[in-house]
Formats: sequence, structure tokens, C-alpha cells
Amino acid sequence: AGMFVTPRAAEAQRVHVLAVSGLSGEPAYKLLFESTLATLVDSARARWHVSDSSLFVLTEDPATTRLHATGRSTKDEIAKAFLALSRRVSPGDVVFVFLVGHGSGEGKESRVSLPGPDATAADFAAWLAGFPRETVVLVNAASASGDFVPALAGPKRVIVTATRTALERNE
Repeated sequence: AGMFVTPRAAEAQRVHVLAVSGLSGEPAYKLLFESTLATLVDSARARWHVSDSSLFVLTEDPATTRLHATGRSTKDEIAKAFLALSRRVSPGDVVFVFLVGHGSGEGKESRVSLPGPDATAADFAAWLAGFPRETVVLVNAASASGDFVPALAGPKRVIVTATRTALERNE
């Protein structure tokens, strides 16, 4: 929690988490993605004291995951999670979004591969607009994620991607 808080704000500031694993494509990736989310969820609870009502975990297939997923990682479920979070946050809170999976596309059409329609950088920009007074930290650990940076950059935002450009499509 120390990386998110200042001494005076520590009492009032809360952390909210949306963790999403997209399409895995093959069993080895599914295991890797779920293991990554499990580590994140454990940290969110133990280190950042994220309550269950502020922790959304969306996976490709919640029925077959060992994680306690709150839903399937579809575009609609991601939108619903952002809406639910927008009703829970207070000014000054931290909204941490973590995406892992495969990606493609360029510019605002860069996307994370999901069951059903993919979510684009433009979709995430619209969803993040609902958090103007909170600090938003978004980590896109998907391939071809570099173009999320200019699409999502803004005040009170930290955007981290696994690649520098949308052209880096390998693992």
C-alpha cells in the first residue's frame, strides 16, 4: 500500500481492484494468466486491504478456474465492473486495473482479446472517464498493448503496458 498512499491521505484512501484475464488460447497460458491474477488478488487483500466488495476478478471461464472469480471476462462484464466501482469510489481513492492476455490492433483500436467482442483502448478510455477524481493505475500486461498509453493517458493516471507498441505481438 505504501506506493499508493501519502502519510496524510492514508486513512481516507481506499484501493479498488479490477483484475481481468482475457482469452488464453491454450492451457499453458490459462495457467500463467490465472497464476498472475491469484498473486495480484492475494496482494490486494493482504497488502492493500481491498475489501471483497471492491475486488472484481473476471476470467475467461469462471467455472473452471481455481480463482474465486466474480464473473466472466467479457466486454459487458468489464463495463458492469467499472460501473459498480464508480459507485463505490470516493475522491482520492485508487482504482487499480490489471489486464493480462493477448492483444492486437493499433491506436485506439488496440484491444485485449476476450470471450465475445474484444475491449478496445477506446472502450477503456470511456470506462475510465467515470473516475476523474480518483487515481487510476492501469496495467495492460497483454501483447500489443503499447498503444494503450496514449489512448488512456491523462491527469491522475498511471498507465503501464507490457510492450512499447502495438506491433509487439509476441509473448
